[in-house]
Amino acid sequence: EENDYDEVSHIVRAIDEMIKHMQVVIDEVPSIVISITMIIPKRTEEVLKTYEQMQNDGYQLDFLNVEYNIEEIEKKISEIKDKVKVLNLEEVIFELKTFMEYLDNLFNDFEREKMVKKVFEENIIIFKTKMVKLNRIVNEFYGQLEVLKRQYSLSKEELDSLDTLSGDLNNLNLDFRALSDTIKTKVFPFSKLNKELEVLSLKLSKIEDRLEVIISSLGSMKDDEVRAKEQLTDINKFLVKAKSKMREHKLPIVPNNYFIQLKEAQIAIKEVTKELDKKPIDIDTLNTRVDTARDLVLKLYNFTNEMVKTSMLAEMAIVYGNRYRSTKTKIEDGLSRAEIFFIRGEYKRALEVAINTIDIIEPGFYRHLLNLYESN
Repeated sequence: EENDYDEVSHIVRAIDEMIKHMQVVIDEVPSIVISITMIIPKRTEEVLKTYEQMQNDGYQLDFLNVEYNIEEIEKKISEIKDKVKVLNLEEVIFELKTFMEYLDNLFNDFEREKMVKKVFEENIIIFKTKMVKLNRIVNEFYGQLEVLKRQYSLSKEELDSLDTLSGDLNNLNLDFRALSDTIKTKVFPFSKLNKELEVLSLKLSKIEDRLEVIISSLGSMKDDEVRAKEQLTDINKFLVKAKSKMREHKLPIVPNNYFIQLKEAQIAIKEVTKELDKKPIDIDTLNTRVDTARDLVLKLYNFTNEMVKTSMLAEMAIVYGNRYRSTKTKIEDGLSRAEIFFIRGEYKRALEVAINTIDIIEPGFYRHLLNLYESN
């Protein structure tokens, strides 16, 4: 009679919304009540117990703000209880889920900190061992530095690199001492301490690599000196062999080239001896002198062997060809010319003329001559 038909649809819709809300209340309230009265309080208690135990064990956990966040959660739980009483469940489920995730993550943070502590304690032992060894090596090396300066000529770059390394090592010692003092205060978490230790370990590794390069460079100087002395002995042996070879085969004429090479080799050997007698020794110069002396002596040694061999072949060819002198005038002339070259000390030309002459009678004679030489 009052024509309220238009309002019926709104009333039905409102009743439908109320029924749906009641269904949500029926479905969610039990789990919400269990969460705020049992699960979260128990979880919070476990977190606080673990937190206190870890603090007593020396862990620094202030960075997690555990106590403050737990207080905030408890306040929020109280507010949620009031909302549940009036069935206001808006965002309650989301907040509870957030609280549980936070508490679970705290346990993960605790475990991570325990693991980092173990790693940190292992790494710091390794670091201390390396530091002690590195300091000892550097101190010993500096103790021998004056001897090295007297013994070898060190460049400014080498000395500067040593000073730079020593300065970096001193700074590293100071940084490690500061880290050790920080550990005693228990102000920082092990995760932060371990990161600091990783930075120091990287610096230590770089200093070790640089020290190895320096020691290798300076240590090689002693090796070069020893090697130079050994090579000088070998060089002198080759020189003696070359001179002995010349004395064994009394040639009619010794070419001037032999005496020039002999003099050059002897001067080069004296230069090596001078460098070895100098204090400090310039290793680069010494190595250059050794290389020069070795090359010149080997050149003389090879020249002597080749000259003696050529002279012997020429003499053998001339003697062998004498059997054909009476056969042809050309043979007689050729061998006579070969003898003249031989007497002049032109052994290579003497050999060539003798071989070409005998080839007239015996083609391919040079191969036969070599066989005769090798059989002797």
